[in-house]
Amino acid sequence: MRGARQSRSYRPLEVKLPEAYWGALNLVVDTVTPIATSELRKVLLLFFFHRYLGGDVPVPDVLETHYQARSEFPESRGSARFRISLKVSVRVYEQFQCLQQRAGLNKTEIMKTVVYAALLNTVLIPDDRVLRELAALSFALDC
Repeated sequence: MRGARQSRSYRPLEVKLPEAYWGALNLVVDTVTPIATSELRKVLLLFFFHRYLGGDVPVPDVLETHYQARSEFPESRGSARFRISLKVSVRVYEQFQCLQQRAGLNKTEIMKTVVYAALLNTVLIPDDRVLRELAALSFALDC
């Protein structure tokens, strides 16, 4: 019974990211802490998802970040891709789908946009407040 309840409360969110975005995500993680884990990578993604899915970022800004990411990381056919798999709550999954519809982007495009936003806020144009929050999250995971 418990397993059935848990499987209904979470949904898988999976995408395959091109190598450039995977490298950018790893750079973000390394900027936060040199002791990076796959768990921290997921937490960082969820941190930035929350900003986008919670409505903190208007759709035009989401699209602008998406177009910036596309120009910064042009893709070539046949390049390596890395799979990211997250289990998210039903509420987060529904918010993700809502953002997809509002922005007219697919799952992979939204994930790329979120990774690029993370890169902007931590490496390219560091936001001290964001870096402090992420450092606290990484510390909590290490305990």
